Amino acid sequence: MAGSCFGASEHGLLGWRPAPGPRRAVGTAKGWSTWAAAYIDPSVPFVDTDMPATETIVAGLRRLDRVAVLREAADLVYAMADTECTCGGCDSGAARGCAERLLNRADAVEGETGMAIQRMDNVGIVVEDMDAAIAFFVELGMELEGRAEVEGLFADQCTGLDGVRCDIAMVRTPDGHSRLELAKYRSPAVISAGPRNRPHNILGTHRVMFAVDDIEDTVARLRPHGAELVGEIARFEDSYLLCYLRGPEGIIVGLAEQLR
Repeated sequence: MAGSCFGASEHGLLGWRPAPGPRRAVGTAKGWSTWAAAYIDPSVPFVDTDMPATETIVAGLRRLDRVAVLREAADLVYAMADTECTCGGCDSGAARGCAERLLNRADAVEGETGMAIQRMDNVGIVVEDMDAAIAFFVELGMELEGRAEVEGLFADQCTGLDGVRCDIAMVRTPDGHSRLELAKYRSPAVISAGPRNRPHNILGTHRVMFAVDDIEDTVARLRPHGAELVGEIARFEDSYLLCYLRGPEGIIVGLAEQLR
C-alpha cells in the first residue's frame, strides 16, 4: 500500500503482509494505538494515521472475530515491530502493544466460544392445516426440505407437554440459510391464540420478513392461498416497497422489495 509499512498481497490474513524492501511512513504511535483500540472498542473513533485501508482491515477483523484470525494478526504485527524500518516514523513499542491487545482479545473470544450461538436455525409455527401451510410457503418461494413425525420422551421434555405427537415440516429459503418449522399437533390438542386478525401491536406478536423480487406479483400469487394484506403496500423513500399480510393461522408475513 502506498504510504504504508503494510504490504498488500492476495495471500495471508485479509490480504496483507509486511512489504519487502524499504519501509515508508505508516504514522505515529497514536496511529498504532488507535488501530488496536478501534478493533477492541468499536466506539473509538478513527483518526487519520496515513494508513490506507485501516478501516477495511479492522472491519474485516471484527467480522471474522475468530481466535485463529486474531492470533495470526498479532503475529503479523509482532513481525512488523521486529522489522527494521528506515522511515523514522514507526513506533515498534506501540506496535507490540497493538499485538498484545489482539492476543488479549483472542483469549477473551476463546473463553466465550462455549457460550456463543452458531446461527439462528429456524422459526417455528404451529398450524392446523399442514398441507395448506406448506402450499402457502412453497408458493412464496420456499422449498420443502422434509416432513417427519415427532413423539417420545425427548419431545415431552423439550416442550414441557405430555404425550406429544406432532407432524412437522421444514421449509427453507432458496439460499438454504433460513428455515421455518411448521408443526401440526395431534396430541395434546392445539390451543387457540384468539382471533386470527389480531393487530400488529399485540404483545409478543410480530412477523417473519422475506425479501422478494416483485412484491405485487408475490401478493397476487399468495391471495389464492388465503393471504390478506394487513394494510397496503407502502413505499419507504426510494429504497423499499414493504407490506404485511396474513398467512397461515393468521401469522403476519412481511414482504420487502428493494428498489433499484
